[in-house]
Amino acid sequence: MQLRLSLVLFFTSPAALVTAQSCPPVHIFGARGTTVPQSQGYDLLLPLGGQIIDNALCGGPDPNAGITSPSIPISASAAQMVKAAIFMGDPRFEYGASYEIGTCRLGGFAARPKGFVCSNGSKIQSYCDSPDPYCCQGNNASAHGAYVNIYGQNAISFIESKLNS
Repeated sequence: MQLRLSLVLFFTSPAALVTAQSCPPVHIFGARGTTVPQSQGYDLLLPLGGQIIDNALCGGPDPNAGITSPSIPISASAAQMVKAAIFMGDPRFEYGASYEIGTCRLGGFAARPKGFVCSNGSKIQSYCDSPDPYCCQGNNASAHGAYVNIYGQNAISFIESKLNS
């Protein structure tokens, strides 16, 4: 068994949510770490969390996911509640967006078109390094699981800055 990690952090402020008073001050949606056998079938499923949340915050189209509409599928009020989103190894990565971080200068297997602008981009940091085969056409699948070790502290700092603003 080999540890594979696909991490998507989707933060919201409870003041903007209808929540019980016992809720913690930060809600985290979509964080996932999985131990799976090393096989192409499982490996291919892991980066999809980032792609799903990316599509939710930035809209489509995404032909690989069957999305033809360019509109953002969540309501404007739901999008306003999001404070920060972290993508690590997102297949929608396309070099050049203001929120893209890492060594990749290409795009993933579901890359956004050149010049695409996400209206929620100021809330996002998307990490991708050149060896990653999912977000950058690389050839080292282990790079996909290394983002937390490499960029974890940067992601935490970004999240804290958004929660404190």
